[in-house]
Amino acid sequence: MDDLAIPLIWLFSVVIGCLVGAAKRRIGSGLVWSLLFGPLGVIVVLCLPNLAKKEEDAKAQQLLQSQVQLQQAQLRELQALVTAVAARPAAQAPAAVPPEVVYYKTTCPSCGIHIEHTAFNGWVDCPQCRRRVNLAIVEDDGEGEGAG
Repeated sequence: MDDLAIPLIWLFSVVIGCLVGAAKRRIGSGLVWSLLFGPLGVIVVLCLPNLAKKEEDAKAQQLLQSQVQLQQAQLRELQALVTAVAARPAAQAPAAVPPEVVYYKTTCPSCGIHIEHTAFNGWVDCPQCRRRVNLAIVEDDGEGEGAG
């Protein structure tokens, strides 16, 4: 069994060296180092620089550079817009028009007085008898007036 142990360890080292080399995109180096030095070759392959990581870093750096160029172009366009707007005379903004308020008149079913309100539906309080009048039940007099 001792005669078979050393070649098995060597073969196992070659397989492990190739796997580690493949992960680092150095499969040839993994094969050569583990064939020459066995288990020590696997350690050498583990210490080799990772080409896969270097390629990923180079792609990330290239993408970052393209993003920076795009952002710089956008910034130049925004600065040109700001200077164009600053050079233009300021126009007077139109005055805000207050919203038109519509008043409705409803007759209280209890006391018969006219209640002026702005609610289209819902409940209003009668100022005389203090009862709540449901606007969905009471018919409107049809005298909606605009504010003004």
